[in-house]
Amino acid sequence: MKPLKLHNNRLFSPGNTRTHYPDQLSLNIDIKKRNATIDVIIAGYGQPEMTNTTVQNYLMFEQKADIHLIIIESSNNPEIHDQIIDHPKISRIFFKEDHKITYNNLGYASPALALSFSVGSYFSNAEYVFFSHNDMIAYRKNFLSFLKSKLTNGIRLASFTQRHLIPFTGCMMVHRDVLLNPEADWAPKPNNRFIAKGNPGYKALQKLTNFSASVRFKQFPKAMRWIDCGEDYVYHELSHNNPVYVVASVGGADDYGKHPFKYSSQNISKVQKIIKSSDIKVYYAENTYSKRFIEQNYPELIEAVVDKNTGERKDRYWRVSFDDTGQIIFLHRGRGNSLQNCYYWLHFSKSLMNGK
Repeated sequence: MKPLKLHNNRLFSPGNTRTHYPDQLSLNIDIKKRNATIDVIIAGYGQPEMTNTTVQNYLMFEQKADIHLIIIESSNNPEIHDQIIDHPKISRIFFKEDHKITYNNLGYASPALALSFSVGSYFSNAEYVFFSHNDMIAYRKNFLSFLKSKLTNGIRLASFTQRHLIPFTGCMMVHRDVLLNPEADWAPKPNNRFIAKGNPGYKALQKLTNFSASVRFKQFPKAMRWIDCGEDYVYHELSHNNPVYVVASVGGADDYGKHPFKYSSQNISKVQKIIKSSDIKVYYAENTYSKRFIEQNYPELIEAVVDKNTGERKDRYWRVSFDDTGQIIFLHRGRGNSLQNCYYWLHFSKSLMNGK
């Protein structure tokens, strides 16, 4: 491991707010020099078993593209550091300060997560970069090659799922040119400058945030008036008329078949019409999947998350993403990643890798 000092002006755009970050970071780094097709940046905070499970899953399930995994562990716990897997395709970066505790002082987002992804981006050099939490796994082979295939015809950003109406940055892939944009960064911001008058594309974005009366949305307009970690990149693409792509997904709540649009509205068709009329180029994969579809086709997944005796959820927030043939390709556990809460997830993930 090599100690390194890194100033935050190497990580964040000068014009964006970064007052909740230190001027300089202290890191221990173990960087493998690789020229991979895809760099995979995995953010972890404690729970090395979770991180290692994600890492091993990705190495096993992506067989087409050459990948390089960059693990960011921000807990400043030497015992955790010692447990993180080492591998020729893995670089490891450890913070020498607990950044979740010290710098997570925004109530609306996680600047600590943004800091981890920013550091990972700094050390990446592949043409394509995939960002991941440590509670995600592939369900089918070559999942990254599938997502990369969506980066075509002007699309430079794609995600396995979405947050309200836009791609979720916690499992998105971008072309390197997106990260090289000097006007965008990973830092969360309390106000969405892209919907302010005078900014490129602001009229379309404003239209998208002002439809609560017609559909009775409660969360979508509010969520779009601030910028979560990495959404700077998403909004910058949209405001400059660049399309972004969202893979079909369901779940993420008590109902493992819940469509993402149904978090705040039951009228999916009206949501789709509003998006289309706004001229915003968010391209969504066809999504007709349901709770019944999962129950009929993926009994092993139901067994993992539902108590067969009571019918109640054992592990509440799993979200599943589908490829173009209707097969589940990617899973995100989500929320509450204490080891006790993640028992079922870890058991399922390891069984999947063992072919059970």
